[in-house]
Amino acid sequence: MNKAAEEFRKLCEDNRTNFQRSPWAQQQGSKGWIHLITLEVEEVLNAPTTENLAEELGDVLWNTISTILALQKEGGPPLEDVLEAIRVKIRHRKPWIFDGSELTLTPDEENLLWEQMKRRSR
Repeated sequence: MNKAAEEFRKLCEDNRTNFQRSPWAQQQGSKGWIHLITLEVEEVLNAPTTENLAEELGDVLWNTISTILALQKEGGPPLEDVLEAIRVKIRHRKPWIFDGSELTLTPDEENLLWEQMKRRSR
């Protein structure tokens, strides 16, 4: 497992521990966590340095995982299902990235193809 994957695994584990043990974290509910994400995204937009940016992006990621855990408690899908779903969705919508072919699309062409794949999957 590469370092990023291992750090993500640890982050999810720490977040689950926090969610199980912290009354404040539990009290937020999914709407509270979503609100916190929006506040952190604003901080990402205003981060003055790379160090601040890393911290604020980490807060967005932490709050996103917390939102998923809160939704799971409210009857939503588990974190593993969310991760699998996004992976499958991206691979379906951008097969040209993952099929080993040489990418010869312009950014505009790729965006158009993305939109076409998105419409097909609805």
